[in-house]
Amino acid sequence: MRPFYEPDGGLLIPTALTSGPWSEALQHGGPPSALLARACEALAPAELWHPARITIDFLRPVAVAAPLLAVATTTRTGKQVLGVDAELRSLGAGEPRPVARARALFIRRQPLELPPHAAPDEQLRDPERLPAIGFDFFPWKVGYHTAVATRRESGTPGAGPAVAWLRTLHPLVGDEPISPLQRVLLAADAINGVGANLDMARYSFVNADLSVYLHRLPDGPWIRLAAAPHPQPHGVGLVLAELGDTRGPIGHALEAQVITTREAPLPAANE
Repeated sequence: MRPFYEPDGGLLIPTALTSGPWSEALQHGGPPSALLARACEALAPAELWHPARITIDFLRPVAVAAPLLAVATTTRTGKQVLGVDAELRSLGAGEPRPVARARALFIRRQPLELPPHAAPDEQLRDPERLPAIGFDFFPWKVGYHTAVATRRESGTPGAGPAVAWLRTLHPLVGDEPISPLQRVLLAADAINGVGANLDMARYSFVNADLSVYLHRLPDGPWIRLAAAPHPQPHGVGLVLAELGDTRGPIGHALEAQVITTREAPLPAANE
């Protein structure tokens, strides 16, 4: 099955599945975020460390046509806490350029007995029973929107707030198994679309970052996004979402938006 990225030695070659909604030539934020999570995880063994927080800063648009290089370094070491920074570099024409950076905080796993009801309540859900939907605001035939399955729980994505479930249909890199953290990052950046309430033909609302906090990793492939938008007339917006899986809540995601009026309308979908 075709992945989001093909490995080529140490490089990662984007495929058309990474295309986002703003330009067919530019990547959706989810796949690059998952690549940065992958780089951070390589320095934090999953049996020892839980990813409590990862923040992605999108420095510039990520081209679909340019190979990428992900590098990570340990920035904080301790008995209970581990810090890892990662950088994604685009190797297009000229010198490699940083396009996104991540800062991750891992907490050491340890067995702990909690009193009753101290942990968040869990409520079993079955997204397979919900109606399938698509991200119809993508104008191209192939992209991120065709690489994920989507179910609607409530509201309408694009006319937020809304609750939707996402499941990736493709590997992230080559034929590697995708990790639970990578699944979360692939889905979490979609809160910008799930929770949007502005007309994409009139407005651009690109998110400049993505922060994800997780109290536990998801079980299974489905990620629940309960997203609410907060656009403001000074051109700044926030999207806040509760994240979950079929067992219940797993954490939260937050994005800061740069909102502008579009100079030209987007083409009609599937033109």
